[in-house]
Amino acid sequence: MGTIHLPLAERQAALNFMLSRVDAGSGSGKLNIYSGTAPSPNAVATGTLLGTFSFSDPAFGNTDGNGTATAGAIADVTWIASGTAGYYRALDSNDVVRWQGDVGVTGSGAELELNNTSVSSGGTGSITSFIITMPDGVS
Repeated sequence: MGTIHLPLAERQAALNFMLSRVDAGSGSGKLNIYSGTAPSPNAVATGTLLGTFSFSDPAFGNTDGNGTATAGAIADVTWIASGTAGYYRALDSNDVVRWQGDVGVTGSGAELELNNTSVSSGGTGSITSFIITMPDGVS
């Protein structure tokens, strides 16, 4: 399979469209955090649901001009289970999965960075950074 490369304007447009999908429905979108390794985005979630964050509405502003967007403010959550955060799923308010990605600790370089990936039920979870970038090359 070959790789296509998008001009910056197309990357920005594609990212803005993708990010707007999490705002579909009557309320704000959600961000589910799971333990384990992410399955295919078309498969049922695997691992343990550790907690659910709520996006602002809208969840993201427009891209920054470089094919990157940063999430709006997201309130802390109380973890509902214990485990090691491995991946997230972004859902709209109708619970439709819009995309998923990896989770890491602050400074890890993951799209979604948490204050701690080792979580305990009843503890507080914080998102320290959530930055999405549309890559130049797409296979």
